[in-house]
Amino acid sequence: MKKVLGIDIGGVILDFAPSFKSGGVSDEGFMATPVVVDSIESIAELNKGVFKDNIYLVSKYNNDGPDGIRKWLHSQKFYERTGIPESHLYQCRERDGKAPIVKELGVTHFIDDRAEVMSHFADFVPNLYHFQSKLENRDEYSAKIPNLIFVNSWKELMPMLKDS
Repeated sequence: MKKVLGIDIGGVILDFAPSFKSGGVSDEGFMATPVVVDSIESIAELNKGVFKDNIYLVSKYNNDGPDGIRKWLHSQKFYERTGIPESHLYQCRERDGKAPIVKELGVTHFIDDRAEVMSHFADFVPNLYHFQSKLENRDEYSAKIPNLIFVNSWKELMPMLKDS
């Protein structure tokens, strides 16, 4: 069976945590938002290995529209650094809009910082990774999504993905 990795951007690649502490992200500050530690290097490694050419970014965009994320990814030289083609970026307006995209792509592994999002496709994606989120009640989602694994960093996640 082909392994296909889906990755959310905000909170998994783009590090909103410093912005939450300071009260939010301004339009000017968005482009200065840092990268989650080890995310780009880890994704590049996965694209050379077990998920070669089968990694997709599936993200919800905010009021700034889909161009904000695109610009941020370009500013980080994401595509050049990871080898993932820009055509592998899929965006939607609502969180539950990720489910049809994930299903159509045949995603077998998904990483998101919101378990609520993954609850929409938990029945057809066998490997779900809840990434370093403190916004949701883990106990609530552990009971609802038995295949949900909680991880705190890319360093912790990488062995799981490589061995999956």
